[in-house]
Amino acid sequence: MTNTPIHQFFQDSPQSKPLFDAIAVALLASFPNTSFKIQKSQIALIDQKPYGALWLPIRPIKERPEVSLILSFGLDHKLVHERIVEVNEPYPNRFMHHILISDVREIDETVIQWLTQAIAFSNRARQGTP
Repeated sequence: MTNTPIHQFFQDSPQSKPLFDAIAVALLASFPNTSFKIQKSQIALIDQKPYGALWLPIRPIKERPEVSLILSFGLDHKLVHERIVEVNEPYPNRFMHHILISDVREIDETVIQWLTQAIAFSNRARQGTP
Protein backbone atom coordinates (compact mmCIF):
# COMPACT_ATOMS: atom_id res chain seq x y z
CA MET A 1 0.00 0.00 0.00
CA THR A 2 1.20 3.50 -0.77
CA ASN A 3 2.38 5.49 2.22
CA THR A 4 0.55 8.74 1.40
CA PRO A 5 -0.83 11.09 4.08
CA ILE A 6 -4.38 9.80 3.50
CA HIS A 7 -3.26 6.18 3.89
CA GLN A 8 -1.32 7.10 7.03
CA PHE A 9 -4.41 8.80 8.44
CA PHE A 10 -6.50 5.64 7.99
CA GLN A 11 -3.70 3.23 8.91
CA ASP A 12 -5.39 2.10 12.14
CA SER A 13 -8.89 2.14 10.65
CA PRO A 14 -8.65 1.19 6.95
CA GLN A 15 -12.32 0.19 6.89
CA SER A 16 -13.19 3.89 7.40
CA LYS A 17 -11.39 5.04 4.23
CA PRO A 18 -14.25 4.12 1.83
CA LEU A 19 -16.64 6.07 4.08
CA PHE A 20 -14.35 9.10 3.90
CA ASP A 21 -14.15 8.78 0.11
CA ALA A 22 -17.95 8.76 -0.18
CA ILE A 23 -18.30 11.70 2.22
CA ALA A 24 -15.67 13.67 0.27
CA VAL A 25 -17.61 13.12 -2.97
CA ALA A 26 -20.86 14.23 -1.29
CA LEU A 27 -19.23 17.34 0.15
CA LEU A 28 -17.65 18.26 -3.17
CA ALA A 29 -21.02 17.91 -4.90
CA SER A 30 -22.46 20.61 -2.61
CA PHE A 31 -19.28 22.62 -1.97
CA PRO A 32 -17.06 22.32 -5.07
CA ASN A 33 -14.49 24.76 -3.63
CA THR A 34 -13.82 22.49 -0.67
CA SER A 35 -10.31 21.15 -0.25
CA PHE A 36 -9.06 18.66 2.29
CA LYS A 37 -5.99 19.13 4.46
CA ILE A 38 -4.84 15.87 5.99
CA GLN A 39 -3.40 16.36 9.44
CA LYS A 40 -2.30 13.90 12.09
CA SER A 41 -5.62 13.71 13.96
CA GLN A 42 -8.14 15.15 11.51
CA ILE A 43 -8.89 16.04 7.92
CA ALA A 44 -9.69 19.75 7.73
CA LEU A 45 -12.48 20.91 5.41
CA ILE A 46 -11.49 24.17 3.76
CA ASP A 47 -13.42 26.55 1.53
CA GLN A 48 -11.88 30.02 1.68
CA LYS A 49 -11.07 29.19 5.32
CA PRO A 50 -11.34 25.99 7.39
CA TYR A 51 -14.99 25.34 8.21
CA GLY A 52 -15.00 21.83 9.61
CA ALA A 53 -13.14 18.59 10.09
CA LEU A 54 -13.55 14.85 9.81
CA TRP A 55 -11.84 12.62 12.33
CA LEU A 56 -11.86 9.07 13.56
CA PRO A 57 -13.56 8.26 16.85
CA ILE A 58 -10.88 7.89 19.50
CA ARG A 59 -12.24 4.60 20.80
CA PRO A 60 -15.22 2.36 20.16
CA ILE A 61 -18.35 3.36 22.03
CA LYS A 62 -21.03 0.82 22.84
CA GLU A 63 -24.11 1.02 20.62
CA ARG A 64 -22.35 3.11 17.96
CA PRO A 65 -21.41 1.83 14.51
CA GLU A 66 -18.03 0.13 14.18
CA VAL A 67 -17.19 2.19 11.10
CA SER A 68 -17.81 5.90 11.43
CA LEU A 69 -16.27 9.33 11.24
CA ILE A 70 -16.98 12.40 13.32
CA LEU A 71 -17.90 15.54 11.40
CA SER A 72 -17.16 18.72 13.37
CA PHE A 73 -18.10 22.25 12.37
CA GLY A 74 -18.29 25.63 14.05
CA LEU A 75 -21.12 28.13 14.29
CA ASP A 76 -21.82 31.32 16.22
CA HIS A 77 -24.82 29.69 17.90
CA LYS A 78 -25.59 26.36 19.50
CA LEU A 79 -27.69 23.91 17.53
CA VAL A 80 -29.90 21.46 19.35
CA HIS A 81 -30.69 18.41 17.23
CA GLU A 82 -30.86 14.66 17.83
CA ARG A 83 -28.01 14.06 15.37
CA ILE A 84 -25.57 16.28 17.23
CA VAL A 85 -23.69 14.09 19.70
CA GLU A 86 -21.74 16.87 21.42
CA VAL A 87 -21.34 20.65 21.40
CA ASN A 88 -18.40 22.57 22.87
CA GLU A 89 -17.90 26.30 23.24
CA PRO A 90 -14.11 26.74 23.02
CA TYR A 91 -14.47 30.53 22.76
CA PRO A 92 -17.41 32.82 23.54
CA ASN A 93 -20.03 32.52 20.79
CA ARG A 94 -18.05 29.85 18.91
CA PHE A 95 -19.77 26.51 19.18
CA MET A 96 -18.19 23.34 17.83
CA HIS A 97 -20.78 20.75 16.86
CA HIS A 98 -19.94 17.07 16.43
CA ILE A 99 -22.04 14.54 14.53
CA LEU A 100 -21.44 10.89 13.88
CA ILE A 101 -21.42 9.81 10.23
CA SER A 102 -21.60 6.09 9.50
CA ASP A 103 -23.25 6.24 6.08
CA VAL A 104 -22.79 8.75 3.27
CA ARG A 105 -26.59 9.21 3.15
CA GLU A 106 -26.25 11.05 6.47
CA ILE A 107 -24.73 13.93 4.49
CA ASP A 108 -28.27 15.05 3.81
CA GLU A 109 -29.96 18.42 3.37
CA THR A 110 -29.84 19.12 7.11
CA VAL A 111 -26.07 18.60 7.28
CA ILE A 112 -25.56 20.57 4.06
CA GLN A 113 -27.48 23.50 5.59
CA TRP A 114 -25.34 23.34 8.75
CA LEU A 115 -22.15 23.25 6.70
CA THR A 116 -23.35 26.16 4.56
CA GLN A 117 -23.78 28.14 7.79
CA ALA A 118 -20.35 26.93 9.00
CA ILE A 119 -18.66 28.16 5.82
CA ALA A 120 -20.31 31.58 6.15
CA PHE A 121 -19.40 31.75 9.86
CA SER A 122 -15.81 30.71 9.23
CA ASN A 123 -15.35 33.34 6.56
CA ARG A 124 -16.90 36.05 8.79
CA ALA A 125 -15.02 34.99 11.93
CA ARG A 126 -11.67 34.97 10.19
CA GLN A 127 -12.30 38.47 8.84
CA GLY A 128 -12.91 39.75 12.36
CA THR A 129 -16.62 40.40 12.04
CA PRO A 130 -19.16 38.74 14.35
